[in-house]
Amino acid sequence: MKYAGIFIILIIFFITIFFRQPLIKIFSQISTISVTVPGDPPIVNFFAYPQNRGTRTLSTNGIFEVRSRGTTQVLQTYSSIITDNTGYYPLLTLENLYGGTYDLVYKGYSHIKRKVSAISLISGDANDDVNFGTLFAGDVKTTAESPNGDNAINGLDMSTLNSVWDSNTGDTGPSENRSDLNEDNSINGLDMSLLVNNWNSGLVGD
Repeated sequence: MKYAGIFIILIIFFITIFFRQPLIKIFSQISTISVTVPGDPPIVNFFAYPQNRGTRTLSTNGIFEVRSRGTTQVLQTYSSIITDNTGYYPLLTLENLYGGTYDLVYKGYSHIKRKVSAISLISGDANDDVNFGTLFAGDVKTTAESPNGDNAINGLDMSTLNSVWDSNTGDTGPSENRSDLNEDNSINGLDMSLLVNNWNSGLVGD
């Protein structure tokens, strides 16, 4: 029995000598493993300028989309994103998204969609201002299937505008009538001219 005890001690000794360094290395590697936490959603500031507003408000009630880069796949949609009188919207928190590179899209109330490609967003941080540029007007026809318009300017839109021709919206603030394209609270030849010009130009939403 006494030899058995000595034998066990020797085994423990040799295990310590031959395996101590590898075990230390293994444990040191485990201790330095890092876990990536997605973090808070990114934040976007952006500008968008409705067409032919002149000195009138540049505010519009729009829809903001985040798409997978280089595709038409919509990852998230944010509704009722209303820009201010200068066309600016600050601090839009992109819930359910994390940092990465995306295509960003904004659609004004009576406008076709505009896209800005390959925008890098940082989790929990606000990016530099994104500029969608001019929002081209004329997408006024809505249906149950397309409550925000069909992202096109065509005869259906012209017919819709014509049906409310020469009327006053009666709005004291931003017009809630989609046919009031230049936001002067009247629907007339100025709106029709804008729609027809964009239609004839073959403009297509992004």
